[in-house]
Amino acid sequence: MTLLNLSLEEDKAAIERVKQAEITKKLKEYQPTWEEVFHTGYQIHTGRHKKGLFEMKNSEADTQKLKELMTAIQSNEIGSGVSDRKKFSKSHALNQYRLLLEQRKADIIKEYIANIPDNYHSIQTEEALHDMIQLAKQESENALDTETTGLHLEKDKVVGMSITLPKANQHYYIPFLHQNYNVGNQLEKSKVMKILQSELYDRKDLLTVMFNAKFDMHQLIKEGLQFKGTVVDALVGMKILNENELRYALKVLANKWGKYFGYTDNSMTFEELFSKNPEDFYIHADYRLCYFYACKDTHLTYLLYKFIEEQMKKQPKLGHVFFDIEVPITEISFKMEQNGMPMDLEYADSYKKQIEEEIAELDRKIKEFFGDINWNSPVQIQKKLYEDMKLKPVDDKKGTGADVLKILSKQVPELEWLLEYRGKTKLLGSFIEPIPQLVWSDGRVHGRFNSDGTKTGRFSSDLPNLQNIPYPARPMFKAEDGKLIIGIDFSWLM
Repeated sequence: MTLLNLSLEEDKAAIERVKQAEITKKLKEYQPTWEEVFHTGYQIHTGRHKKGLFEMKNSEADTQKLKELMTAIQSNEIGSGVSDRKKFSKSHALNQYRLLLEQRKADIIKEYIANIPDNYHSIQTEEALHDMIQLAKQESENALDTETTGLHLEKDKVVGMSITLPKANQHYYIPFLHQNYNVGNQLEKSKVMKILQSELYDRKDLLTVMFNAKFDMHQLIKEGLQFKGTVVDALVGMKILNENELRYALKVLANKWGKYFGYTDNSMTFEELFSKNPEDFYIHADYRLCYFYACKDTHLTYLLYKFIEEQMKKQPKLGHVFFDIEVPITEISFKMEQNGMPMDLEYADSYKKQIEEEIAELDRKIKEFFGDINWNSPVQIQKKLYEDMKLKPVDDKKGTGADVLKILSKQVPELEWLLEYRGKTKLLGSFIEPIPQLVWSDGRVHGRFNSDGTKTGRFSSDLPNLQNIPYPARPMFKAEDGKLIIGIDFSWLM
């Protein structure tokens, strides 16, 4: 190539670079339209096509939120919250939607209160309670829910309860511990519970529908209320019907599936309407909103249950799983959780001190041999083992996991200290320290047993996980006098 040709080629390359730079600059400066942001997408400066928000994978709920937000932005009801539309991401859009709800919240609340259905009632006199009981005696089914001061099964209290009578199509809320400025008279909780027990829930032929039933059962048994009839959990039924729901909140499910059972409203969740703090419900809110919300809870619970029941009839195998297996298991799991496991707190405390001493000694030996490095840092471990100590990687990979360290310990036995250190710190942090803190005033730990805890249908347990207590931690649990604790591992049968 001649010098002239070389110069021409260089000029062409330079011109092309200038053109590309100009294109990139224009793309950086380009402001997409709202049509592009939401629908068609647009090209960014890297040359990549950025999808419009509706082109992304969205749940039905998110799609509806985005539609509402787009309309609100275009009508100037709310701003976009960004000066550069290229920064208007899906997460930002959903945050703006929450702000939109806050803006609308006052108007929504006014509308709710102004349009409380005639069949939503607040029970605040003995006469009203009597009338409700007389109607309830004609029912074979009802729905029930509690409102509480929080989520702790032992410490928190019932501030009110709602009951739906489907045959009469009447929905009631009974306040007990409300402090709202306009709550008015409240009946004595213990007296109401005795009446409900004797007049209604002693009936073995009465079916009671709840949503997350065990929580309400735990709260009510403290108040002296138990269910002699069948309890059906609509939450469990929904998980059997569709294990792929993104959220199992009652209002979210009602908004999604309500069109199939005659519900076309758009309900706000508890957090959206009040907040995460229960006090904003039973202390700070307008009481009329409280009883409207509570009545709607049991109303939707019952409607959702009837929808589930209808689908189960169409799919008898699922119906068998729900009605013949899961419904009885709800009662069994509730009794297991109520009973709890006795704890030997003296042993737990002494064992904790012993483990802490063993961990401290292992830490001393590890630092003395390997130096003071962060053993939670794969980068530092790799450098120590493979650069400083010149160890041969396992399968040519510079791994730092327990399986690799186990193999490397054949070359460096002191690595067993590290494996032991990791095991003991996990035992201490995951079991020995936290489990005693979960003990109730009765000296027992009351874990949850969840028959619907996994998509595969396997039982799960939490708070704590009583299905997965390691052997070194099991002595913290003790049997009652005259009884034994039996551990069964079904893998023995394989």
